[in-house]
Amino acid sequence: MKTIRPGLLRPSILIAYAVLLGMFIAAAVIQPSQALLVLVGGPLIVAVIGWVRLRAVRLEITDSTVCVKQGWYLPEEQATRGDITAIHYFPRVISFRGPDDEPMMKVAPNWTVRQMLGAAEELGVPLYDHRRWFGLRKVSVGRLVNRHVPGEPVR
Repeated sequence: MKTIRPGLLRPSILIAYAVLLGMFIAAAVIQPSQALLVLVGGPLIVAVIGWVRLRAVRLEITDSTVCVKQGWYLPEEQATRGDITAIHYFPRVISFRGPDDEPMMKVAPNWTVRQMLGAAEELGVPLYDHRRWFGLRKVSVGRLVNRHVPGEPVR
């Protein structure tokens, strides 16, 4: 069984961290008497909340199934490992495709492309990246990230 935890270096997360850091610096400049509290306490609280939130997010690949848990109260999504023929990575969703090239499981993009490449190699399926402009824009035809020949395991 392989478990993949969410990646923290996604563009959406980095942009949010930069905005929060700017807000904390602005608050420290406005009220210099509380600068230490704002610059240390604020990011620490945000980091703890983010860590607790992401503890419930995971992608598990077993011998027979692929299971995705996306939060504490959201139901688990599962797909049979043998039915997955491709993974498509869009800016707002990761789509696991079936034999008819229709999405059989759609999940939030909590994982980086590199992590999904590892999952695709584990499953032996191709990974297509449909993101452009640093993940901010979607294109209809995805770029093949890994080389895959049907019937052969991905290296």
